[in-house]
Amino acid sequence: MVRWGRNREDGSLNGLTRVRKPIEATAFWAAVLLPVAYVPVLADGIGGLQGAGLFTSLVALHLIVLAVGHRYGRS
Repeated sequence: MVRWGRNREDGSLNGLTRVRKPIEATAFWAAVLLPVAYVPVLADGIGGLQGAGLFTSLVALHLIVLAVGHRYGRS
């Protein structure tokens, strides 16, 4: 007996997993390595609007990749 609904769901979940896992892995490792980018920004100083904008953008990007990659490595 063929269960059309179940087969279709299983196939879509496998496809979603195939896409989700590499994205989570990339986001996880970006979150691990991104603080290295803070060093030159902080070493040059945040003085001025451009430095503050760059630092704020780095922190925002870090928060995004932390949120996306937080499930990496969990089953």
